[in-house]
Amino acid sequence: RTEDTNDSNHHNLCLDVGCGFGVLVPFLVQAGISPSNIHGVDLSPEMIRNAQEQHGNTNANANSKQSKSSPTFTACDFLNDYKGPSKDSDHDDKTPPPPFAAAIFCSSL
Repeated sequence: RTEDTNDSNHHNLCLDVGCGFGVLVPFLVQAGISPSNIHGVDLSPEMIRNAQEQHGNTNANANSKQSKSSPTFTACDFLNDYKGPSKDSDHDDKTPPPPFAAAIFCSSL
């Protein structure tokens, strides 16, 4: 079980690589991770759209406000293009992503 402080210092960030439509989000929340600390990445933009519809959020790279209590999903090639989670509109590509407390790698390949 992860203790969630729900603060902005990124202690409980969870990265879900190959997240698909976000099937693990409810289980991660049940384990004590705040939805806002869950960051899903998938190569398929369609799967990311499905995840966003199911979990009510916007893309991490969009310039729109999203709920502070929702996961972040990004459609990209994780190995080549992932820049890290950001809910701030002033995020720049030179800033390294914050450290993750956990990383999950799923793949249907």
